[in-house]
Amino acid sequence: MRSSMLMVFALLLAGNVVFAQAPMSNDEAEIKSLVQQLVDGILKKQPSMMGEVLADDVVFITPSGHLLTTKTEVVGFHEEALKMMPPNYTFEVSVKNVRFIQPDLATAQIDGKGSFEMNGKSMLDEQSAGITAVKAKGAWKIIHFGATPVQRQ
Repeated sequence: MRSSMLMVFALLLAGNVVFAQAPMSNDEAEIKSLVQQLVDGILKKQPSMMGEVLADDVVFITPSGHLLTTKTEVVGFHEEALKMMPPNYTFEVSVKNVRFIQPDLATAQIDGKGSFEMNGKSMLDEQSAGITAVKAKGAWKIIHFGATPVQRQ
């Protein structure tokens, strides 16, 4: 009797785990899409495009360590920063380790590689970043992100 109850419990638990994970793949794809829109905004030099995926009270840590705490500040920072971006800059990211802390709260690690030419030399740019995203009213928004120019060891 006891083993039958344990088996039923295990089957119910396994069924719930599989059911709970199914929506996560859609959410994970949406989070990766948010990151891609950030990158597209950078490459197209359109900070407003980046702003579409940010929460109003987003927290951003600039590569030089400055703390920005609103979408307006983050978009404004990128408007100025992108003016200095080399015209031939390319950048690719990979989103790794999307972790759901709660069904509506997730973090992700982002690794990026960029390249551009300066004074006839090919230059490489590597960055690591992290994001935190929250789902509200059925849509994901980034509430925190930060990048560092420090290369991985």
